[in-house]
Amino acid sequence: MNKQQILEKISALHEKLKNSVLAPADAVAIRNEIGELEDKISLLDFYNDGGEHFDYDYGYHSQWE
Repeated sequence: MNKQQILEKISALHEKLKNSVLAPADAVAIRNEIGELEDKISLLDFYNDGGEHFDYDYGYHSQWE
């Protein structure tokens, strides 16, 4: 899937979430799917912006820093 297709799928899932009466478990499943698709978009944006050239901060800092 390309970015546009992912965005369309996210939009459709938001509409389904808004316009349907769902069981709580189904609503959570849809929200999780939206989150996964948003993660994919973030990765696509990161790699397309030349992310391999940036200095990464993975959040780990030793006690000596």
